Formats: sequence, C-alpha cells, structure tokens
Amino acid sequence: MLKMNGDSATAATIQTVHEDTSPRHYRLLKAFEVQTGCSVLVNTSFNIHDGIVLLRVVMARRFAGQ
Repeated sequence: MLKMNGDSATAATIQTVHEDTSPRHYRLLKAFEVQTGCSVLVNTSFNIHDGIVLLRVVMARRFAGQ
C-alpha cells in the first residue's frame, strides 16, 4: 500500500494482473493499452465524509462542484 502525506484517506493499493491467473482482466487491460497507449489503469472511488461511495457520475459531478 502506498500512502501519501501519511493520511490513510489518500492511500492507494497497487495491484498487478497476470495472464495466467486472471486472463479476462489481462486481455481487457491489454486492449486498453492498445487503444490508449497507456499500460496503467487507475480505478478511483470517492467517499464523502464517512458516507457512501459515489455510485454515479452525476454524484461525482455534484460532489466536485461543492
């Protein structure tokens, strides 16, 4: 786990995908790399002050606008 500023709220967990153990995810990420030229995918989630995870894009837009 990678932590920035010592704050667990900004922690990130680095995960790797291997073709032999997760072939579907591996193929998906390879296709993403071919289309974008980027071999890294960042998956984010938003939590609002110990509340629920934002479930929809519109919720994230509202949160960002606050």
